[in-house]
Amino acid sequence: MKIAVIDDNQIFVEKAMTLIKRHCGEMDIPCSVSGFQDGYSFLEIAGEFDLVFLDIDMPAINGLEVAKTIAGEKSARNSPLIVFVTNKDNLVFEALKQYPLSFIRKPTFESDIRSCLNKAYEQIGEKCSLYMIKSGRDTVNLRVSDIAYIVKENNYVVFHTSDGQFKERSTIIQKQSDLESLGFLRPNIGYLVNFQYIQKLSKQSILLSNQIEIAISRKYRKDFIEKYHRMVVNKV
Repeated sequence: MKIAVIDDNQIFVEKAMTLIKRHCGEMDIPCSVSGFQDGYSFLEIAGEFDLVFLDIDMPAINGLEVAKTIAGEKSARNSPLIVFVTNKDNLVFEALKQYPLSFIRKPTFESDIRSCLNKAYEQIGEKCSLYMIKSGRDTVNLRVSDIAYIVKENNYVVFHTSDGQFKERSTIIQKQSDLESLGFLRPNIGYLVNFQYIQKLSKQSILLSNQIEIAISRKYRKDFIEKYHRMVVNKV
């Protein structure tokens, strides 16, 4: 899981990050943890995270406003799960409107964090799954949720991810067989796209959340659109 801790108190951020890393290690949950002292810097890269521990009461932009901004993003990619952290019980009712995963009060953070991490990992599940490829001489484990699309290049396929591009000697047909059950769709002969990145669908093309436009060929159109709508229904 990619986890963020947002709090204007740097001491608390460091303490929370240490506890999260320790408990994830004890529970064999793969994680990376980043700390932020304001909501604005987090919002610039919010889509990269699976889970965020968010202080409600902060200057400049408070936790409720951060959560509303995340919910209002038009990106098709999944938003991070939110755990509100607060000392003020009177803010809890307002925070419920943002449908958080949970609440943790700062005085009980240390005792409550373990069960909260376990609950988050159970919900995220498949999003954290890895797909192993052979890129040159290296074996690379890609997070499925980080793969935006895959394109055929001669005898290779190129994985376009949030961390860069990775080339593997393989075929689109083989990648479709591996990844179709994980939400990948084939719009034409040379591409596979991750359903979670599709921002807009038209009859002729799709627009991904990274603003890449990919054509839908006549041969694949009917099957692509049917599978796309099925995924939309299952997601709701």
